[in-house]
Amino acid sequence: MRPYLELIRVYLIPTALADAWAGFFIGRHLASIASPEAFPVDPVSIGELTLLGLLSAGAYAFGMLTNDLFDVHKDTDSAVRRPLVTGEAATKTAWLLAVSLTLSVLVLCHLLNVLALGLTLLATILAYNAGGKRIPLLGDLLMGSCRGLNLLLGVAVAFPFTLDNLVDGAIPAIPAGLLALYISVVTGISRLEDRPYDRFTLCRWMVVLPGFAVFLAFFPGSNVGTWVNGVIFVLWLLPGLKTPRPDALAPNAPHPASSLVRRALGAIYFVDAGLLWSFGLGTAAGGVYVLFVLGWILRRLWIKSDQ
Repeated sequence: MRPYLELIRVYLIPTALADAWAGFFIGRHLASIASPEAFPVDPVSIGELTLLGLLSAGAYAFGMLTNDLFDVHKDTDSAVRRPLVTGEAATKTAWLLAVSLTLSVLVLCHLLNVLALGLTLLATILAYNAGGKRIPLLGDLLMGSCRGLNLLLGVAVAFPFTLDNLVDGAIPAIPAGLLALYISVVTGISRLEDRPYDRFTLCRWMVVLPGFAVFLAFFPGSNVGTWVNGVIFVLWLLPGLKTPRPDALAPNAPHPASSLVRRALGAIYFVDAGLLWSFGLGTAAGGVYVLFVLGWILRRLWIKSDQ
């Protein structure tokens, strides 16, 4: 079981839940403003949240799994510890799991009435994994779009888009686009891991990430919550913002870009929380911080069990 959990990076699934659930609460907020009669502010449906969480987790697992399946030959040279390369996970079983995840995601999309958006997300994931990721900029934007679409799935569950509310329904495109842009930048930085260390290039990239934190802190609707979240965002990134001189880098030391990418991926929670704070959704932002703690604990337990 463990090799297959490694394939889907189970310890990173809370980041996907944070995106989808943030979108859900943003959608509820917009629905209550745009059409209070059609979308009254009822108590949150635990059933809807659960199905949305399963949908988001399933799509994320599908993306991680197919990424390894498409890259198995490449990983034979560059990632020899991956389960498909070592044989701990069988390729045929992994493909069957990928098909099962696809069917599960489609059923959940049907139940939540977001089938078109779900199909778009799956198609974008496949476009990235099947070769789009090897194309600079396009691959970065595809990966960012996966995260943005995940957030929009949450919005659409709470606030179905129709011709009558199309203008209000377009508002979530702003936070979804911001999340997509952030992940596109992180994906661009991750490309540096496959190149010789260039301190100047990494410095140029790393300036952008704290910029997102500052922007979110002063995003329209900014308040004390967005400011505090921005400070936490920057503090979280700080350990990854180190750029040692090339001559001071140990021969077998990890690429400095790797540390920054890990920190930046962990900061997804603060992007989602910052967006929620900007809509005045402090309680929902608190839920994202709980997911952050859960994700941190899962990762620590996973690392410990691997030792």
